[in-house]
Amino acid sequence: MVDISTFQEEMTSYEFADDNKYVWYKLDDILRLTELTEKDLQELPEEERNVRELIDGTKVIQEPAAYLLIFFISKSKKVKKMQDWLFNKVLPDIETKGYYIKGV
Repeated sequence: MVDISTFQEEMTSYEFADDNKYVWYKLDDILRLTELTEKDLQELPEEERNVRELIDGTKVIQEPAAYLLIFFISKSKKVKKMQDWLFNKVLPDIETKGYYIKGV
């Protein structure tokens, strides 16, 4: 079984006062986890390529774009385990039972 909390602990998140809709993730964390480069952002739909640069130079990316990179663009073995867990366990449980309970 995959422990999603371990994966999430490796992603630094940010929230901005002007954007209540999305959580933003540190781009370097996403790229490290997915074994991708900034060049791979071109694979995202243009409307998802919204990258902000903070005053300290840290680049952040919106939550939907982070998930697109993690689940559909990355070929990382670490990410593959999470994809398998989500697509083969979590989503089918939600569809058939209406919920997912860890470990059941």
